Amino acid sequence: MYKQRIKEAKQLNKLQIIDFLNSDTFPSNLLKLVSDFYNANTEIKKTLLESPHCLADNIIFNRYYFAQNVLKGIEKEIADKTFALYHATRIDNADTILQLGIKCFEKNEYIKYIETVLRVKGVCYFRRKKAIKHLKKTQSDKYCFSLKQNVCFFSNYTGDDTFYTEYCKNIGGELALSAFQDDFPQIFSLLQSGKPVIVKFESDYASFSSCTKECICKQFFRWASAKCLGFGEQTIEVDGEIEKNITPEHIIDTFLIENDAITYTASRL
Repeated sequence: MYKQRIKEAKQLNKLQIIDFLNSDTFPSNLLKLVSDFYNANTEIKKTLLESPHCLADNIIFNRYYFAQNVLKGIEKEIADKTFALYHATRIDNADTILQLGIKCFEKNEYIKYIETVLRVKGVCYFRRKKAIKHLKKTQSDKYCFSLKQNVCFFSNYTGDDTFYTEYCKNIGGELALSAFQDDFPQIFSLLQSGKPVIVKFESDYASFSSCTKECICKQFFRWASAKCLGFGEQTIEVDGEIEKNITPEHIIDTFLIENDAITYTASRL
């Protein structure tokens, strides 16, 4: 595993991809940027040294409005970068991801996708119609304003993170789970067929949702602050959204989960 991580780090550096698991891939100027910020704002530095929890709780940005300026500087450093990210899903044929990528569905596209899956799995017309009607209602209740096109991602995956396997529970993701698990258990059981897969892919910064961009900048600030203030190395963890499809050429790896074990299956590198 260690040798594999070294190999991946070299590949990512070569491609200029930021990997949140490897700080060597972070922009070199981040530490200087944050260090200069503290040198110019000794009051903030003193506050954090006395109360380190303020760094984790966003208190620093709420108390000192001008601290937002350092976030703008961080964003400038990473705005043209590409990031290595992870997506959890379940699919009948894992090779499809390498062929088609990851699709983010609009409301109607998602409904048609689930309807097609149920038809292919042999659900009769009347049961399918009833289930889809309930799915539409669940979709409307959960996303009463809009359901933007997005692909959910998480930043860290080491191969033993059982938390994220929960997102591989069924075809159709969280919405299908909410709609069918309790009210249509037989339908839900059909959606639990297929293969649970963790997909490693790359994405540019511009494709992140606005709240994801803010979260990433704050996470980089915390990481750099911990280094500058002597708190040691801290891990950056981000769960966010990308507002576009992930095309096949941007898939880096796929990892198949079998019996709670991770199997390396394919690579684009």
